[in-house]
Amino acid sequence: MADDCFRIGGDEFAILMPGTDEGEARIAATRISEEIRDAALGEGGIGASFGVAASFDRDGEGLMARADSDLLAAKDRLYSRSDTWDQST
Repeated sequence: MADDCFRIGGDEFAILMPGTDEGEARIAATRISEEIRDAALGEGGIGASFGVAASFDRDGEGLMARADSDLLAAKDRLYSRSDTWDQST
């Protein structure tokens, strides 16, 4: 199976990476966020937050719920400090 990326709605996207564990997915998401930041789009004012979830039982709804929860936690960390680009914590 190949990786796939699609728009969920608004400014939210999903990347499916079959055969990738959660740690590897976090590495990929961090790299994507860094590439978006480094592209300096919109006068450098565009960034990305991400949520990661892994599933081996193919429970799509549960997977989306876990990824969404992780995304909300990332946004909470992002907006609770002055360094709006830090995705490492």
